Amino acid sequence: MLTLLDGETIYSLLSRFFNSLNLSSAAELNLMIFGKEKKRVHFYLPSQIQLVADFFGLNSHELLHNHTLYDLYWQFLPRKRSRVLKRLMLANNERRVPSSIIESNSSLNSPYYIKYCPVCTTLDIEKLGVTYWRRIHQLPLLNTCPYHKVKLLALNGGDGGVAHQYLIPIASDKPNKNCEEKLQLKFSEIIINLLYKKNKKALNISNYYDDFLAKHNLKRSNSLNLAKLDRMYEITMHDYDSFKYALSYKQFVRILRHPLAPVHPVKHLLTLTILDLSASEIENTTVFPNKLCDNKNKSIQSVDSKSITSFYRKCGSINQTSKNFHVSRLKTKKILKVEGVIPLTPLERTVCLKALLGQHRKVIANEMGLSIGYIEQIISFQPLLVEHRKKLKYKALEFEYKNLVITYIDKHPNGTIKDLKSQIYKEYYWLYRNQHKWLLANTYKLMPIHRSCSNTSEEIQKSIVCFILLYKPHSKKFLH
Repeated sequence: MLTLLDGETIYSLLSRFFNSLNLSSAAELNLMIFGKEKKRVHFYLPSQIQLVADFFGLNSHELLHNHTLYDLYWQFLPRKRSRVLKRLMLANNERRVPSSIIESNSSLNSPYYIKYCPVCTTLDIEKLGVTYWRRIHQLPLLNTCPYHKVKLLALNGGDGGVAHQYLIPIASDKPNKNCEEKLQLKFSEIIINLLYKKNKKALNISNYYDDFLAKHNLKRSNSLNLAKLDRMYEITMHDYDSFKYALSYKQFVRILRHPLAPVHPVKHLLTLTILDLSASEIENTTVFPNKLCDNKNKSIQSVDSKSITSFYRKCGSINQTSKNFHVSRLKTKKILKVEGVIPLTPLERTVCLKALLGQHRKVIANEMGLSIGYIEQIISFQPLLVEHRKKLKYKALEFEYKNLVITYIDKHPNGTIKDLKSQIYKEYYWLYRNQHKWLLANTYKLMPIHRSCSNTSEEIQKSIVCFILLYKPHSKKFLH
C-alpha cells in the first residue's frame, strides 16, 4: 500500500494508487473502494473518507485534519455547521455532498480544474521520484504557491472533468512566473498561518476580527465608518476584478458588521487580507486617522465645512466633492445648504415653513405627496429648525404629561405614588427626569407620610409603645 505524503490530498492518494495498478478506467477503482462505478472525488472537501481509510488501513480523522481543508474551513463556520460538515465528510453514505454546506449560499463554486506548483513538482521528482497534489494549492481564488511565490498551473480533465478521472501533476517546461501581486501574497500568508497554527481551536470570529484590527490601532465598532471601509476596499481591490466578484463591497461591510453571519470561509480570508493590506496605508492618511476616539483626546477629525465649500465653488460638482473628501453625498449637500452655497428650492422652503409651524412630518408628507424620509432630510438641512422642533416637542410632551398627572390626582385623592406609577409609568418618569420639582410639588399629598388619617395621635402613641417594647423590654413599668 502507498503511504501518504506531506499535505497530500485524498484525490492525489487515489490518483497515485490508480497509476500504480495500471487500471484501464476510473470505474474499476471506484468499485474497489466506494462500491460503485461513478464517483466524484472533491479536491479539498471529499466525502466518504471512512471508506478510503478502511481500504488503505489509515486513520480517518488523520485524513480529515491533515489531508483536506477542513481545518481551515471549520474555523470560520458556526459550531453546528462545522459538525455537519465533519459528519458528511466521514460518513459512508453519500446522501449529501459536503461542499454543499459551504457553497449553497455563496457565489463561490468548486473549480473544475486542479492546481499545482511547478517548483513543488520539480522538487518532488528530485526527492521522492513522484509528484502529487497538495491541499493548500486547491483553495478557491489562490493562484500563488505560498511556499515558492510563483504562479500555480492548472490541469483540466477535458470533457470528462478532473474529478471523474485520476490524474497526477506533470512537470512543466515553461519558465516559472513569479507572483508580485500583494493581494495574492498576503492571501497565501494568512492561509498558511491559519491552516498550520499550533492551537487548533474554533475561532470566536467576532473577537478574532477585533484582535486583528487592534494590531493596526483600529476598532470594528467605533473607528470603522462606511467612508473608511470604502477607502480600505478600494485601496486593495481596485485592480482585481476576480476578487471583486468573489467579495463585493456590500459583503465586505456586512462581514465586518456581522461576522457571525453564515459566509463562505474564503470570503472571511479575503476580508482579513483587505484589512491587513489597507490598514498601513489608512494610518498615513489625514482624512481617516488610525487612533481610536476617546473622551479626553478625540483623534477622529471632523470634516472641515470651509474646505468643502471652497472645493465645491471651484469644481461645481457635489459628486466630485463627496468623493474627494470621502463624505457621503447627502452630508456634502447638507453642508453646502447650511453654508448658503446652494439655495433652498421652493418645495424645500414650503416644507421648512410647515415644519416651523409645528406640523408633524407625517402630516407634511401626506399634504405634499412626499416621503417621510425626504421631509426629514429637508428639515435636517436647517440646524436652527431642528432645535426649534425639539423645543416644540418638549413643550407638547410636558403639557400632555402634566395634564395626565393632575387628572389622576383629581380622580384619586386617596391614591398613592405606587398607584400613580402603575397607571402612567412612562409619563411619571419623564416628568421625574425633566420636571422633578413640579412633580414633587403636585404629588406631595400622595406620599405615605402625608396621607390624611383621623386617629393620628393614637397611631403615634402605638408607635412609641412598639419602640419601647422592642428596644427596652425591661422598662414595662413605664407602660403602666
